[in-house]
Amino acid sequence: MLAKLGIEDVVITDIEELVDIMERNVEANDLYVRSLSGRRKNEAVVQDHQSVVVEPLLWNNKEAIDHVKAAGKIDYLVACDCIYSEASAVDLVLTMDALATDETSVICVSEVRNQAAQEKFLEQAKELFTVEELVPHAWQDKACNQVAFNETLKMYRMFKGNNNNKNKNNKKSSSKRTKQG
Repeated sequence: MLAKLGIEDVVITDIEELVDIMERNVEANDLYVRSLSGRRKNEAVVQDHQSVVVEPLLWNNKEAIDHVKAAGKIDYLVACDCIYSEASAVDLVLTMDALATDETSVICVSEVRNQAAQEKFLEQAKELFTVEELVPHAWQDKACNQVAFNETLKMYRMFKGNNNNKNKNNKKSSSKRTKQG
């Protein structure tokens, strides 16, 4: 989890039905759960203890996107295993676009289960972002030398604007819809 790596201000999202599971996962990692909406009282939050904001997010829903944006500027937007249908691929990209600024680095990791969805995602993403597909050996060797990665695993790095932020060392992160699907 990003918060365990020392990243501050982590927000994770998924559909409403999975929020309870995400909260239990955060707590299982000895982190406190916070919410933007006050859904969680946060009585246990003490100073200097890591916490993660857990919120529902329905893709391409302006109200839900605005709610998540209320957490503040997003330096990193990380999507994991979120590309599974053509319709949802378009909604995912539109949500990423709405959440990202010119300074946001978007990282998307996807196992290709539906080639048409993958192609639709890339088509839509290339209209709104500069998209770089990271070659597997460039990141898999760094991730863990004890894990055999599936050859259908793809990683994309995406930027809006001038892309001058590629080498920035930001501390704030947002994980959008981590493990939805």
